[in-house]
Amino acid sequence: VMITRPPPFGKREAPFAEWKACRTDDECQVHPDDHKWGRDRRPVMNINFRDAEDYVRWLSRKTGHTYRLPTEGEWEYAARGGTSTVYSWGDEAGTDNANCRTCAPTISHKTFPVGSYKPNPFGLYDVHGNVWEWVQDCWYPNHEGAPADGSTRISDTCKYRTTRSGSWYYVSTNVRSAYRARFNLRAFSYGIGLRVLR
Repeated sequence: VMITRPPPFGKREAPFAEWKACRTDDECQVHPDDHKWGRDRRPVMNINFRDAEDYVRWLSRKTGHTYRLPTEGEWEYAARGGTSTVYSWGDEAGTDNANCRTCAPTISHKTFPVGSYKPNPFGLYDVHGNVWEWVQDCWYPNHEGAPADGSTRISDTCKYRTTRSGSWYYVSTNVRSAYRARFNLRAFSYGIGLRVLR
């Protein structure tokens, strides 16, 4: 993918505190379950793709800037932070670099507050683990035929959307910079949230 500079990403995954503001303005309709893990600085979760789109529309109207979900190409470029290693910090998962099932001696069994780990070289937090992040692209099983400029890959029938980042629930191989997953656009889970791009 030919992207020449870091896209202006949200430094952290969108937290419950910001989702609450969208709810207060009556533009985010769902009240996502936090599984009694806490809200405020924890990443919002249990939102589907349409909910994520509602959030970025609200944020755009609220701030006067244009926000959207990143494309898959933009997301991976930003997550890698200029590196070519398996993770933004190197080729081994190590310990205490991310929130995932096998990323620490003790399994967390839940999300952590956004920004709990060191940022990647572009200053972005939690691009590995914590929650999956919705991106704009429809799901394709591989990158064959994908736009070379990092733009959105859409089809006429787009039942499944792509997510990146992995989550607290998955093992370290699922939080690699290159790892991709698909979810039905109506799916929601305690492992799916979002990050914005301006």
